[in-house]
Amino acid sequence: MAERRKLKQGDSIYHCMSRVVDRRFIFGDEEKEWFVRNMRKIEQFTGCEVLAYCVMSNHFHVLVHVPDADTHYISDAEVLDRIEAMYGKRRRREVEDVLSRAREQEWSAKAKAAILDQYRNRMNNLSTFMQGLKQRFSHWYNRRKKRKGTLWEERYKSVIVQGINEPLLTMAAYIELNPIRAGICDDPKEYRWCSFGAAFGGCKSARAGILRIFELLGFPEGTWRGVSRRYRRMVVGAGGGRGVAEDSSSVSGPNVKHIKRGIPQERIDAVLAGDGSLALEELVRCRVRYFSDGMVIGTKAFVEEFFDSNRKWFGKRRRSVSRKLPGMQGEGLHSARDLRISPISAAGD
Repeated sequence: MAERRKLKQGDSIYHCMSRVVDRRFIFGDEEKEWFVRNMRKIEQFTGCEVLAYCVMSNHFHVLVHVPDADTHYISDAEVLDRIEAMYGKRRRREVEDVLSRAREQEWSAKAKAAILDQYRNRMNNLSTFMQGLKQRFSHWYNRRKKRKGTLWEERYKSVIVQGINEPLLTMAAYIELNPIRAGICDDPKEYRWCSFGAAFGGCKSARAGILRIFELLGFPEGTWRGVSRRYRRMVVGAGGGRGVAEDSSSVSGPNVKHIKRGIPQERIDAVLAGDGSLALEELVRCRVRYFSDGMVIGTKAFVEEFFDSNRKWFGKRRRSVSRKLPGMQGEGLHSARDLRISPISAAGD
């Protein structure tokens, strides 16, 4: 597998997948939340773009675009921004202090360049992305559970995906449809731990990945509204196929028949007959996280009134708590918690 990951021709797109050791079901909501947040940090640091993803109970899939740009042209300012995104402000200050001493002590040009080049050399690199994704999660999870040892079944599997319509869109659909095949839900928009569900739930990062897919396919001016309709029709249309199938790799034994899961045909027909947009009641269901995790739900004025009445319970720097629920038209509903910031405890980060 190591040799396969070295194959590259220009900008490359990879489908990567990895399973938990013994296929244990360790990913609950909190673990999935931390995993996605960690993935976004590593994405910012490496410059590898997450186009689509799905985190299941014992494995994950990610579709990654790895740029072919020369990392030595990344400016010092951008390198420092990326260091902060992944490691935090303290690490950035430490690196800036080293750079400052290097200038004061008149280090050689080569020595000064090496300070940031150790970070540059890890950018635009699939191995760095996947290694960071898995190792950082392992360390966090093992500390929380007070366990030791390997967490992942193997290093990771990767497949190079051709960046043209059918291969790229088919692979994206395959990833998005994982919760359907597992029988978790009947529509990927109902599963918030895949890019499809996250994007329709209002996540800007997930939307940016899907928009990037269409940009790579030659549609750079696409808006989320237009792209989301096309993407929904494509993914849902690929999600059919309920019935009986044979699976020689079944844990129950070879050639055991089981039910092949898929999106109900009536739902597929309804989506394909329309333009792919969601009705208001479906949008509300996609925003269900705000209704369960938000402290206060209401109009902007109502939420801000609550904030003013309970000011002492919020940080001194907080000037407002009102956050509009994504995707709602007009004034819409607001939440007292910005859910782009994880509601779970950051302990152990």
